[in-house]
Amino acid sequence: MPERFNFAALLEMSDDRRVRAELMERVRTIFSGWAVSAAEVFLLGRDSSELLNWSDAASLRERNLSDSEILFVYFTGSKGQGNTVLSISKNSRATIYTVSLPDVELSTRADEISDLLSKFYLEISKLNIRCVVTAGAELEIDASSVDEVLSSASSLGSLVSFICCDRKGARNVAGFLLAEERGNNVLLRK
Repeated sequence: MPERFNFAALLEMSDDRRVRAELMERVRTIFSGWAVSAAEVFLLGRDSSELLNWSDAASLRERNLSDSEILFVYFTGSKGQGNTVLSISKNSRATIYTVSLPDVELSTRADEISDLLSKFYLEISKLNIRCVVTAGAELEIDASSVDEVLSSASSLGSLVSFICCDRKGARNVAGFLLAEERGNNVLLRK
C-alpha cells in the first residue's frame, strides 16, 4: 500500500521565480483539505542543505534553483494528518512542482483526484504556461518537456494513473481513457 499520493506538474519554463509565490499560494488553496498553512522551507542541494521557518525563508522561496537543488515547502496538515509537501525542482528546460499528500486512501477516490488534477492544471494554465499535470501513488516525474512526460506515461512501470493536459498533447498518450474534456483541457485515466 502506498504511503503518499502525488500530483506532479511539469511547467515548460526553466525559471519559475516570477510565478513561484503565486503558484505556491494556489497549491495551498487547491489542496486546502490537506495543506492548512506553510510551516517550513527546506532547500536540499548537492553539497548543502538549509531548513527555515516559513516566515524566515523568503530568500529560499525566491532562490534561483540550480539543476541539483530541490526546494521543499512543508504545510501543516488538517485532521491529524501528516504534512503535505510541495517540492520544486528544475532542469534546463522545465520546472517540476510535486504535491505529496499523506492521504493513502485518496487513490480510491477517482472523482476527487480528477477534480484536484483539473484545478491544478487550470491554475497553471491561467498563467499562460504550457504544462502537464499527472497523479499517482508515490509518483515522481523526471522530464524536460510536456511531450516527454506524455510519451513516457504509458510505459511499463509508470506510476502515472491520471493526466491532465491540452487536447494536442492528449493525442500522444497511449493506454489511457478519456475521462473528461473541459474546453481545450483533457483529463485521462488508466
